Amino acid sequence: MVSIDYQGRISAGDTLRGTAAEGKAFASPLERLALDSRVAWRFENAQRRQRYGRLVTGTVERLGSKVAAFEEALARFAWPEDTSFTRARLVTPSNASDELSGRLAARVRPQDEVTRYYKYFSSGHMPWTSTDLAGGEYRFSVTQGGETETVDIALDDDATWGDMVEQVAAGINALSLPVQAEVVRQNAPNQYVDGLVAVGSALAITVNPAVSAQDVSLADEDGHLLAELNLKATTTPAFAAETMPYRVRVDSTAHASSVRSHVLDPGAASPFAAGEHQVRFSINGVTEEVLVPLEAEMTMGEVLRVLAGALNSSSGRLRAEIRDGRRPSGLETQPLLADGEYLEVTLVSPKRGERMYLRDYGGPVVDDVLDFFDPTAALPAAPVNGERYIASATANGWVENRIYEYDELSATWDETTPTDDNTVYSEEDDAWYFYDGSSWTTTVGGTLLDSLGMNATATPGMDARVVVDGDEVVSESGQVAVDKGRVVFEAQSSYGEALPLRVVEAYGEVEDRLADVVTAYNDLRAFVLPHQEIFEDGFADRWRAAITSREGELAGYGIREFTAEKLLVVDRETFMDGVMRDPDAARSTFAGLGGLVADWQKASLSARTPDLYERLLPKSALEDPGPPIAEEFDLTKRKTLQQVITSLATTAMPEGNPLLETTDVLRNIVTIKRTALTAPLAGPGGIMSRQG
Repeated sequence: MVSIDYQGRISAGDTLRGTAAEGKAFASPLERLALDSRVAWRFENAQRRQRYGRLVTGTVERLGSKVAAFEEALARFAWPEDTSFTRARLVTPSNASDELSGRLAARVRPQDEVTRYYKYFSSGHMPWTSTDLAGGEYRFSVTQGGETETVDIALDDDATWGDMVEQVAAGINALSLPVQAEVVRQNAPNQYVDGLVAVGSALAITVNPAVSAQDVSLADEDGHLLAELNLKATTTPAFAAETMPYRVRVDSTAHASSVRSHVLDPGAASPFAAGEHQVRFSINGVTEEVLVPLEAEMTMGEVLRVLAGALNSSSGRLRAEIRDGRRPSGLETQPLLADGEYLEVTLVSPKRGERMYLRDYGGPVVDDVLDFFDPTAALPAAPVNGERYIASATANGWVENRIYEYDELSATWDETTPTDDNTVYSEEDDAWYFYDGSSWTTTVGGTLLDSLGMNATATPGMDARVVVDGDEVVSESGQVAVDKGRVVFEAQSSYGEALPLRVVEAYGEVEDRLADVVTAYNDLRAFVLPHQEIFEDGFADRWRAAITSREGELAGYGIREFTAEKLLVVDRETFMDGVMRDPDAARSTFAGLGGLVADWQKASLSARTPDLYERLLPKSALEDPGPPIAEEFDLTKRKTLQQVITSLATTAMPEGNPLLETTDVLRNIVTIKRTALTAPLAGPGGIMSRQG
């Protein structure tokens, strides 16, 4: 018996003919026609194709919004960094919320990370008050992050308290260490600075919360200046962050000073003359020259690397990095853009108000000279070997502007003709001179940075200005610590209105955010299930796998599936009991790297990569692979006829049946007919072979 089971939708059925003892399996023509025909399946599939074409675009777009809502709920979910049930705090709304996202990030530090922004306070006095120190030189040291630097202070005999604290603050701020000092003036305790009880002018020593080296110590080295200031270290709070509201506005964000070159072809030939070129950087008025040794036949990539190395080795305050970029190819036969490289120089750990400037400072640099010398009367008398001068006039064999160096072996003056931008240091004048092609002047020359496109202050830098509850705080990093260092705000973009935030007890907030996640999950699953037929197999269970893989674990927190759709429900009381029993284990289950939220995020990312349309059932799966309907019907009729004839020849009938008590002639006729039909139906190339 032949039957076609198409995608499990058609099943074979048998009936019995004859007595229970004598009958044999027999499929009637009508039954076989109903069972083997795909007309019903084709009708249903045509409906599916219509639904597919009509619904696919709208369904995928709506699905995208459901997935986005689920991912947003996952992003808003957070676990407190301090898991202690009594100390745990969170800031609401979440950093991923529409209110804060991209504007402001808020964080409650765990107890072991809490550090005060204000490290030391001095006593306070009216600024005109005299001090008990005599005029003279004083020195103290500042140690931070294993580095120690000293500050020298020169006090006048009539220096006042205000003079002294201003000088000390300026001296500390001039250090390269990321510690700063400010003078606070207040008329009542805690008026402007929480924890500062001094009245009048007081010195406050601070470290920005973004700085890794938070420990600072100071010690008198020469004199008793610090003792006179009566500096006292602040204490770290021992209790949890206060549950309270804040209103925060960001007027400006922080940007460190930086300079970038053009994006260059690293394989192009360098246009610079061989020799030591010179650049100068300035940080808040403190300058330093840096020599950049370039060789002949360098490439531009090599020039960038030599310059970066020279800047990085000159000061810990500069960071020079080579980055990849895209540049115009300049070739008609090539793509418009080609790979390139550029150099970026950034000021490291800037202090409030610090700016960095970078400029050319001549080059190639030639050896120092003693002075300019006029040879009109005579050449220098009694020169020593290596003595060098620049001729300020032409006479006695010397030519104006050329450099002359005495060689005692030959007792002659060796001549060097300067080239454009040659730079020389004059010991007599304690000054640099630059050759402009016709004369030596103090006008700064040089083309290295200019040719690379590195303008002096491409990004001049800016401090963040954050207003917390009406008080403006200036931060060089954009981070602001409040509540004695327990709460930190980070400015990400400026905005006009003050955002309302609140520090709350954590686990009630965790419970609410988990409820939002579960609601979004149920909404997503309830949408996908009715449309599963147009998506790939198992699509609805992509997100459910994170549940089934930890079903028993989640049950301990009151999270289980219900209804035939396998939606989620959370028993809040059981959830809180589980959290209180072991907060660290709960954090690992829900917010750890391999936790529920992380697995859901991975599943969601996988589902929409490259996009949700890729998860649709391919249209080819809905195409009918069988023959045309007319041919199908004809094949079915022929097959049915063969089955009828075969059954007549093989089915046993009861004895005495008058139909079988005829002569052998009838049986022979049946045999002949069956043989005649078998060849076209079942032989090679016959209809049965086409049926498969």
